[in-house]
Amino acid sequence: MHKLTDRVDEALLVRVGAAAGGVEGVRAATHVRARWSGSQAYADLHIVVDPLISVSAGHALAEEARARVLEAVPECGDALIHVDVDFED
Repeated sequence: MHKLTDRVDEALLVRVGAAAGGVEGVRAATHVRARWSGSQAYADLHIVVDPLISVSAGHALAEEARARVLEAVPECGDALIHVDVDFED
């Protein structure tokens, strides 16, 4: 019933955030959410990176984070990752 109503287990969200946040150069994974489509979950999240890196480097970090999420969370069919900068630096 939970899958029919798009309810995603909190543990899955934690695993997605931990996988993305574990990439070297990613300072944090935030705004993690997901929804079900059939038997797969689709995640949306933000990663926080150094504001002084290039756009290309930020994109590379997002791609690495996406790959890590898909590897670490097999029930996740895809992940959309938005890059935010850490202005606290």
